[in-house]
Amino acid sequence: MNCQAGCLYRFERAPFSVLVAEPLSKRQLASENLLMVSISPVVMVVPIIGLLVFYLVRKNIRPLRALGNALRKKDHTDLTPVASQGMVTELLPVTDKINDLLARLALAFDREKRLTANIAHELRTPISVLSITAHNLSYQLNQKDITQNDLADLKQQVERLAQVVEQIIALSRYTPENFNETLKPIDIESLIQELIAARYDEIISQQQEIELQMSHAMVIGEEFALKTLFDNLLRNAIKYAGKKQHILIRQIPAETNMMGIEVADSGSGVDITIMQDLLTPFYREESKQTKVKGSGLGLAIVKHIVDLLNGKMTLENGELGGLSVKVYLPITDNKEVQ
Repeated sequence: MNCQAGCLYRFERAPFSVLVAEPLSKRQLASENLLMVSISPVVMVVPIIGLLVFYLVRKNIRPLRALGNALRKKDHTDLTPVASQGMVTELLPVTDKINDLLARLALAFDREKRLTANIAHELRTPISVLSITAHNLSYQLNQKDITQNDLADLKQQVERLAQVVEQIIALSRYTPENFNETLKPIDIESLIQELIAARYDEIISQQQEIELQMSHAMVIGEEFALKTLFDNLLRNAIKYAGKKQHILIRQIPAETNMMGIEVADSGSGVDITIMQDLLTPFYREESKQTKVKGSGLGLAIVKHIVDLLNGKMTLENGELGGLSVKVYLPITDNKEVQ
């Protein structure tokens, strides 16, 4: 085979000999023609494909650009939902999540406004009473007519103001952002025993009996939050049950991986029509408001903490006759405790 001047191919097999020859330039030309025929359609179609892809991409991202423009037009005061009519199916989960977030923000802002207004209203009363009491004491001091009852009334108003402030701080302290990182196993029986011991003087002064029926069990929570939760329930039972009544704290059946705790008393109970209103901040039962002074925050704080712990809570008039509060909290096995 010789391909210098041309391409030569020889095949010999006696008695025959075959010789094939072709100029190299002609073969190169044939190769070039074959290559042009092969790539010409591709070169012509690529721009068309590019324009088609550009059109399809632009058309398909049009809803996304519309969503972006709608969000860009919103300011910090506009928390109305984003319109999802005509939205492609793929973007509906995105718009649903955005609208859910906007709704939660609107609810949070509204709750903060109402809470601020309620706080201002709630603090105004004890502050006004303290101001009047201080004025009266100043006058009685000049008249040398101060009695023990005057000082007791002043102390009562100061304690009420302190309780309101304490409850407000507790309510604002527990937020999802700073709460979940502090969760750990807590011995709920020991915690409630400590709270009963701390409140025992109040129980004795009310001539009440308290009964604890619990077994050793752990719940997932934050110690101070759980103390606030059950201290509010215990304090409410002591305050609203009345003298010579019975208070029962016991473990009750619950769902798997949950622990149920009931705090009940033998008082007069609560009207079922306003049962859920007791969970509203600063709400107090009108029939008892003149008898027992309170901030109306206790059960609202309890509900707030239970929600943060992913638990459940129910209110009803229990077997003892008074209010029964049942709290269900996530539990853990003792082996998980470090």
